[in-house]
Amino acid sequence: MPLMTIRSTAEIGDVAVSEMLSACSAKLAGLLAQPEAYVMTLFDRVAGMTMAGTADPCCLVEVRSVVPFSRDQAQTVTQTICSLLAEHLDVPPKRIFLNFTDFPKAMWGFNGSILA
Repeated sequence: MPLMTIRSTAEIGDVAVSEMLSACSAKLAGLLAQPEAYVMTLFDRVAGMTMAGTADPCCLVEVRSVVPFSRDQAQTVTQTICSLLAEHLDVPPKRIFLNFTDFPKAMWGFNGSILA
């Protein structure tokens, strides 16, 4: 049940957002060996955000899942998503932060029930 939330000040059109989110969904499903049917991606346009003391375009990416992330998976996801966002948002990888959160299955609801 991976969820990827992308927050950014980068300018991007609605059609391009949809294409980017679809690409992120497919990549994340493949990298985590999860069915894409359970992957959710979200893009949040942020009015203001700074990184390294400047307001140049940047991103914060949160990846949540009920499946724990290994160090290798986190590294691979970070590298892949930074490249993908650099391509779609024109934000350099050095201006993209990712963080990973594992949730117990009992703390994740779907389709009217919890997963545990």
